Amino acid sequence: MKHIARNVLMLLVCLLIGLIIALQLKNVQTGRQANLVNNASADELREMVADLREANANLAEENEKQKNNLRELQNSQENTDIRVQQLRDEIQRLEIFAGLVEVQGSGAIITITDGQSNKVDGSMLLTIVNQLRAGGAQGIAINNQRLVAMSEIQTTGTPPNTNIVINGTVAGSGNGIYTIRVIGDQQVIHSTYDMMSATINYYLLRGIGIQIDYLDTVTLPALSADSPAYRYGEMNSTESN
Repeated sequence: MKHIARNVLMLLVCLLIGLIIALQLKNVQTGRQANLVNNASADELREMVADLREANANLAEENEKQKNNLRELQNSQENTDIRVQQLRDEIQRLEIFAGLVEVQGSGAIITITDGQSNKVDGSMLLTIVNQLRAGGAQGIAINNQRLVAMSEIQTTGTPPNTNIVINGTVAGSGNGIYTIRVIGDQQVIHSTYDMMSATINYYLLRGIGIQIDYLDTVTLPALSADSPAYRYGEMNSTESN
């Protein structure tokens, strides 16, 4: 009986030892497999890191290209804005010179009125205007008519029924008062007016009234689009042919 019990015990011990050995072998095998998996994951991670680095380098390069493109666009836009402003300034200057826009500035107003025996005629106004221009006047208008290079001042009709026509329009309202508005340096206008003393005295002796007033703000109207002085629009530059 004891012999049987001892054999059974030995069998149980052997089974236990076998189970322990089997479990140990299984753990070893599992560890090896885990190492293989871990090694494979590390390789994949290294490959992913390499790919990400390459993608990041490509993105950095593309980003730098876009920055350069943006700088070029900004510089181009700045140059375009400067050129556009220059063109606008040039157009404005030409419009002022051509009398196409209303302008303001310091200057003077010369008021000329008919005398009892003698009326103001176109030649009187033209003489004064020419002397003002020669004196450096920057802009001139008579009544509501802006004077430009193409403007004409004429006397029409026969005495005593005469009219002064400026830019194809009868100047004045029949009251015999003509207002010459001048924009320019007031000291220069004053000197020019003094140099006109002989002409002015001649008109005064004929009973023509002349008075000058200096103002900080003088307004000149724009040239009417239907004025004959606007005729430059009918001409074309020969350089375009």
